[in-house]
Amino acid sequence: MEYNAFEGIIPEAEYGGGTVMIWDRGFWMPAEPDVDAALKKGELKFALLGEKLQGEWVLVRTHGREKSSKPAWLLIKHKDAYASKRDVAEEEPRSVESNRLLVEIARDEGGNMQKAADGDPPALLREMVEDPKKIAPAKTRGKKKVWHSNRPRGGARGMA
Repeated sequence: MEYNAFEGIIPEAEYGGGTVMIWDRGFWMPAEPDVDAALKKGELKFALLGEKLQGEWVLVRTHGREKSSKPAWLLIKHKDAYASKRDVAEEEPRSVESNRLLVEIARDEGGNMQKAADGDPPALLREMVEDPKKIAPAKTRGKKKVWHSNRPRGGARGMA
């Protein structure tokens, strides 16, 4: 939550390092008032009212991978009025803040374009190579957006 309004680059050595995009924005509401208790139990039900994602969801703790001591979390969309087979990530891959793809954010803010492009839809990247008009113009003014955490190095933990 520290950087929920940040779009730019987090240096690789920092917690969460890489290219950061504001893909969606809106509001969320937990189904139960005690969010900490629901997370401890391993099941958080909530509703989203975003520009791209809406409806009811549940976050469920799983056992994770065999050799990992950390639990993994599975995000499940409930079958409600907003459920569909539509792939929102493929259809609407651009930032709600800047209308840029991850590769374009990396280009403009001094990040690793090759790594960032791994998060963009491959078909759209191919279209951009074939038709450069589909590439968002480079940001020409302003200071590059690079996040510098106040956290101590090495032991940063938290939820992403």
